This record gives sequence, structure tokens and C-alpha cells, in this order.
Amino acid sequence: MKTLLSLKARMLLMLGMGIPGCSVAQNEVYLKIQSERFKPVEIVVEDFRTDEPSELASAMRDILEKDLEFSGYFRAVPPEVRGRPAAVLLKSSLSFRGSTGNLRCELSETVSKRRILARSLQFPIERFRLAAHRTSDSVIRALIGDEGVACTKIAFVSGGRKSKQVKVMDLDGHDVRQITANDSLNLSPAWSPDGLLLAFTSYALGNPDLFFYSFDGNRAFRMSSSRDLYTSPAWSPDGKAVAYTLTVRGNADIYLMEAAGKVRGRLTNNPAIDCAPSWSPDGREMAFTSDRSGSPQIYLMDADGGNVRRLTFQGSYNDSPSWSPRGDLIAYVSREPDGFQIFTMDINGENNRRLTPGGGNYEDPSWSPDGMHIAYASHSGGRWDIYVMDWDGSDSQRLTSTGGNFAPAWSPRLPLPEDFVER
Repeated sequence: MKTLLSLKARMLLMLGMGIPGCSVAQNEVYLKIQSERFKPVEIVVEDFRTDEPSELASAMRDILEKDLEFSGYFRAVPPEVRGRPAAVLLKSSLSFRGSTGNLRCELSETVSKRRILARSLQFPIERFRLAAHRTSDSVIRALIGDEGVACTKIAFVSGGRKSKQVKVMDLDGHDVRQITANDSLNLSPAWSPDGLLLAFTSYALGNPDLFFYSFDGNRAFRMSSSRDLYTSPAWSPDGKAVAYTLTVRGNADIYLMEAAGKVRGRLTNNPAIDCAPSWSPDGREMAFTSDRSGSPQIYLMDADGGNVRRLTFQGSYNDSPSWSPRGDLIAYVSREPDGFQIFTMDINGENNRRLTPGGGNYEDPSWSPDGMHIAYASHSGGRWDIYVMDWDGSDSQRLTSTGGNFAPAWSPRLPLPEDFVER
């Protein structure tokens, strides 16, 4: 894939070329690199050492290795690659005490033997997948200086015509958890920036209301107050407000609500349909969809609703903008002759790039918090399921396989549970 990275540039480039022995101060200037010639860092992930034969140790090693390769920064290799050593080596040991596991890992440069990272993690054994994900993120942080996304989750909608429920899964499709449990429609999940709340639309009370689900309290509560249609919530980057689409007497506009529930005001005021807001990472602007030109197109406006300008002029139907956390790209859906496809464009509307290959419909793009991946829904296999791909459209992977799954929403980086102890 083409790689767009924020990282300790000199270190990663040297490691990527197989030149170990480099060291970089923690305060080295970060650079953005976009290159087709970039080569991932070659890493050896050894089998876990353990006191007794353990399928758990093998499973955790596989999860860790897959996470590192998924990040785009690393390529897992055997100890010798074409007669030369890999750049870095990860050794891990796993021990158990009752229902608690302890994973210790050590990352070092292969040739110089310089230790880069030494860390132990104590965790409940039943949450071994999260322990492996956390270790992957620690390796990425130690080598790259950027936070990984292995501990993030993806919310999505799943169900049939009469009932659709919000669910949450790990970024690799495992550990699926159902959030809503009612015989109704629950749609458009959106994470708060701290990952503690999930906003969504629900018909549970007979009206399309705006609800928040609290992961701390494991309960949902209604935030809307009128009997109008509430859809497509989007949290501000500071978590203090939620933009949403409110349809009153058939007219859809974008409104702003404080996180506590007080309506701040109306951001758009147009007889056309204005919907699907997406905040810029700095909270100063929003992308949104409007058909005020006669067909759905992507527009920008300031966070107070002013300075509206059109972004898309290519294609007759463009919808579902999603602003990259890096701030440089907006993903969106465009209707093409071969179906709905996912594109990205620069924030000035230029350099439109198609990411999806056709052969079906692709919708609902949602960025990972590092801006390196996009989750989306695809009907290319004959039914709707959730997939992820790299930011440039490469390396697509399917996460669900049951059908009836759509509207993915990628979480922010989530805090480590209190029953995990990291040293």
C-alpha cells in the first residue's frame, strides 16, 4: 500500500531498509511521509515462552502478529530474510496464576541487541485478546512514536427488516457484543471522543429519537425531546456537543446539541435536505450532505453554520462524508455506473480518488483514529457485511459474515480496563 505516516522518520526509514542500530531521541521532530517506496519494518515475533504447553500462548502470539501487520508499519518475517537478519525481534513470555495471566515482552534491535521496549501486562485470562492487542499497541508506540489502534472497537448495526440492533466488536471482528436489545430499529451509532458514550437513533419508544448509551452504566437514555426525526449524530472532537440531523415537517436540517442535552441551535436553514454532518479534527468545520444544488453533494461549513461552500462537483450523487482524523482527507460515497463506491478527496475538494473496486455497493466509510484504515459496509458478496481497508483502498478484509451488517463507526482509542496492570 501507499503509506501515509506520522512517525519518527529517520528511525523508521532506516529500519524499513533493514539497517538496524539506529536510535532516535523521544523529542525528534515528526514528519509526514507519503511514499510508494516505503517498506514496512521487518519484525520477528517469536513463539511465546510458557511454563506449560498452552493454546492460549499460540493464540495470543497470532493475534499480536496480525495486529502488527494490520497496522501497516510492520511485516512479520522469519529470523533470516534473504540471508540477512530482520530489523527487530519481539520475545514474549506468558505465565499464569489462578485466573490471571502475565505477559512480558521485550523488543530489541536484532543486530545490536539494543533493547527498545521491556513491558509486562497482568490481565484476566478471559480477556486474553485485549492483552495481545494492548501489547501490539505498545510495540507500535515504542518504535513509531504513534499510538496503535489494536485496542479500538467498531460499532455497527445488525439485523433484518423488523429489528436492527447496535453491536460492538474488536477491530478484527472478534468479541461481538450487542448494545441494544429491543424489538425495534436502532441506527447510526457514533462514539464520543472518550469512548464512554455511543449516540444512536432508536425507534424503541415509537419515534426516531436520539439516544446515548453509557458503557460505564451499561444503559441507554433518550436525549431528544420532540417527536420529530433525529438521525446521523456526530460528536464534536472535544466531546462537548453533538451535531445531528433533525427533520421537522419534512425538512431536514443540521442542529447542534450540548452533550448534556440542551439544544444550542440550528446550523443549516435551507428548504433542501441537509444531513450527515462530520466534524473536522480541530472542531472548526463540518462536512455534510445537501441536495440544495438539485442532487446530493458534499459541502463544508464553519462549526457555527456559516461560510457554506460546495466541495464535490464530480458525480451526480455524493453522500456520507467522513473526515479523516489526520485532517487531510474526507472519505465519501459516490454513485457510479457500477454502484455506490467509496472515494476520498482533499479537504479543498480536489484529488478525488476511488478506493473500492466495484462489483457491488460500498457505503458508510468510517476512519480509524490513526487515519490509516477505513471501515465500511459492502454488498459485494451478495449481502451487507462490515469490512476494513487501508486508507488508499488496499488490503481489504472482511470482519462480519452473517449479512445484515452496516453503518460501522470506529471508536477512539479506548482506556485500558482497571483489571489490567501494565508495568
